[in-house]
Amino acid sequence: MSFINQGVGHLLASTEPYLTALAAHSVVISEMQAVRNRIAHNNSSSRKSYASVVRRRYGAALNNVSPGVLLLTDRFAPTLLDQYMTSTRTIVRSCSRS
Repeated sequence: MSFINQGVGHLLASTEPYLTALAAHSVVISEMQAVRNRIAHNNSSSRKSYASVVRRRYGAALNNVSPGVLLLTDRFAPTLLDQYMTSTRTIVRSCSRS
């Protein structure tokens, strides 16, 4: 979520409705960013952030859970990918009402 604030912080006041709507969804945005970064980058920072997502979702630190497995496993119903898509629609609606 900080990447959003850094990008528009000099343009919008922190009380703008758009930023308030995003802040309400900051946990899922940060989680999606961690999963995305783990897919796109293979560095220690992305692995560390991704490990936090795995630990939060599985309740344990598991080293063998790839992003594909995390996103598509039927352990979570609906799948995490479906949850992210639903969350994204909700976030877009919240921001467009702002």
